[in-house]
Amino acid sequence: MQSGALNDTPELTSFLGRRDLVDRGARMLAAGTRLVSLVGTGGVGKTRVAARIASAIHKSQRFGDGVWGVALAALSRDELLAQTMLVALDIHDQSARSKEDALVAHLQDKNLLLVLDNCEHLIEPIATLIGHLLRSCPGLHILTTSREPLHTDGEHVLAVPKLDLSTAVELLIDRAAAAGLTLGPSDHPTALELCERLDQVPLAIELAARRLPSLGLTQMVSRLNVRFHLLTRGDPGQQQHHGTLHTVVQWSWDLLTAAHQRLWARLSVFAGGYTLAAVEAVCADEHVRRPEVMLADLIDKSIVEIDQAAGRYRMLETLRSFGCDRLRELDEENELRRRHRAYYAALAEETALTWCGPNEVGTLQRIYPDWDNFRQAMTSAEHTEPETGLRIAVSLNASRSVLFLGLMDEGRRWLKRMLAVTSTQATPLRVKAVSLLALIANCQGQQTQAKRLVAEVLELAQEVNTPEAQAYALSYADGLSALLTDQSPRALDALTQAVDNARTTNDAGLLQQCLMLRALSALFLGDMVLARDAVGQCSAHAEAHGAEWALSFAWWLQGLLALWFDHDPAQATTHLQRALRKQSQIQDSWGILWLSEALAWAWATAGDPDKAGACLGAADRLQQLTHVYFAGLGPFADARKAALTQLRTQLGTGSYEHAYHHAFQAPDKHTALEHALGNHSTPPNPADGALTPRQREIALLIAKGLTDKEIADELVISPRTVESHILALRSRLDVRNRTEIATWVTRNMADTLDHET
Repeated sequence: MQSGALNDTPELTSFLGRRDLVDRGARMLAAGTRLVSLVGTGGVGKTRVAARIASAIHKSQRFGDGVWGVALAALSRDELLAQTMLVALDIHDQSARSKEDALVAHLQDKNLLLVLDNCEHLIEPIATLIGHLLRSCPGLHILTTSREPLHTDGEHVLAVPKLDLSTAVELLIDRAAAAGLTLGPSDHPTALELCERLDQVPLAIELAARRLPSLGLTQMVSRLNVRFHLLTRGDPGQQQHHGTLHTVVQWSWDLLTAAHQRLWARLSVFAGGYTLAAVEAVCADEHVRRPEVMLADLIDKSIVEIDQAAGRYRMLETLRSFGCDRLRELDEENELRRRHRAYYAALAEETALTWCGPNEVGTLQRIYPDWDNFRQAMTSAEHTEPETGLRIAVSLNASRSVLFLGLMDEGRRWLKRMLAVTSTQATPLRVKAVSLLALIANCQGQQTQAKRLVAEVLELAQEVNTPEAQAYALSYADGLSALLTDQSPRALDALTQAVDNARTTNDAGLLQQCLMLRALSALFLGDMVLARDAVGQCSAHAEAHGAEWALSFAWWLQGLLALWFDHDPAQATTHLQRALRKQSQIQDSWGILWLSEALAWAWATAGDPDKAGACLGAADRLQQLTHVYFAGLGPFADARKAALTQLRTQLGTGSYEHAYHHAFQAPDKHTALEHALGNHSTPPNPADGALTPRQREIALLIAKGLTDKEIADELVISPRTVESHILALRSRLDVRNRTEIATWVTRNMADTLDHET
């Protein structure tokens, strides 16, 4: 199962049997059961059943906020559980608050189904988090898959049994046909015997079917009989409890060549999916000479799966776990983990050095599919090669991958974790790490922590005394802190020195960042001469390197220059809209916060309250979703205050507030962006008189806090009639719930409300 929104995606192979189980699970969830756990042995098909239940629920539209999946098989650290769930929900919380709190904040007013797949290796932390979420979020329902129950309050366990015999035979015939062998009626008795021998476990049948074209039914049954006899000798009941699937997997292993066995074992070192390039770098040597050909063989035998569109490979967790055991038996685990760390460290460092270029966006977008592997590499490095772990953490932050992907706080956590296990000696790597921590602290509004980190890194940089170390410390730490916290001209001095130092390095990305921060400081601090020159240099550098993401930030700076120094709001909005469209197109999770805010300032100056309100509403909604607020960032807070003052004194608040309120209701990041870009029109502001007398009565009673039943009693009408009027009110006022109706009444019927109160 993939993480993210679960729609009715087509399945690659047919789904046989289990209809009653799927229907029962869907009915339970639709009827209000809060927690359903699908429990069964490995390979029995829990994930397929969960996907079918999710599909049925999606089609029924039972949950207004959708059905979302979280793949947990690759997760090894329980402290990253909440973060993994947030990302799967497309929530990129950039703050320093706990991710458990962020989850609750997002889910507490939602009506959705969350599907957690492969929970068995993190039973206790998952059970604890689920309990907390269900208590805090009344509209949340959860479906899990696991080899054992969670044993938490309110859990309803649905056992996923083996297939019934007739369905098992049907599955064998279907998969054998896919492998190139047609089984006829005369084969049915032997097929029946084979399925019984395989204990009717779907994965065991899938693996066996792949071998049928080369072995035939009779020979396969004969070989399996020998294996099961050896396995159960001395304990006739052992087969069922200890190992039909294990025996078939072991048999699949034994039928492979030694080279294919070794590749299977080595592939288990990866977390989640992986590319051919990764396999060649980590697994290939004199024992595994042609991994691309051998991978095709393993795919043909159903050991490995491939996502053709993404060009990525993966193994089912049961097979990966088996391979991991074999890797230990081969005494190769330490060496393969070393290769794995080395490959992903090199990949992260290459990204950090090359992100500012023509392939910038593609490079950054390719990082996320391997995020589980970067996590795995840093985890394994923590107590073996902590320096390598720190290199990965620094590179992922220096490349701005964590900002682009909305994983800034996880980036901070990895930097802190790796700094804690490496030497405190002043090194270029440590200077980078502490500088990047200071950058994140500033962006998260943690000014006290940022000041401490600035003092620390300036001392480290002085000791290391290289141009690169100075550029990092003066830009990401000292210069940015002086701008955001103190709004001091010292920021310009520090950032000018940072630019000079960065020019002597071969790091185009570092120079681009220094140029951008210097230009931003000049703009906010009002240095017109330096601002024009700095914005021009930043733009020219981004254009020269063909870096479209960096260029979108340069357009942001050009927009601010046009707004504040050229007093040309029309030109400013042109630059800022262009930048915001680009960042929306490339799915940036960070720059959109700053750009939607700046675009609102420009519309306010241009005298357009509707567009200014929509942009500010969208900006606030985006800040709410990421939990990064500009109120704690001095110059940004001042610029917003000036824009609001202009709106209120020159234009009045009615039109602006209506547009703001409409945009702020955006249910997600993508809708908020559409509001900021002007792709969502604001409906007419309904006046008090536009409501019917009955709607006015009900709206006022809602604002007073009455329930549906109390309103029905007050007006001597039925609760169902009240519900109908509320639905009409929501449609008429373009609001989502009772709280927003009450807010509308407060804003638009204040005199009437005060009088009647």
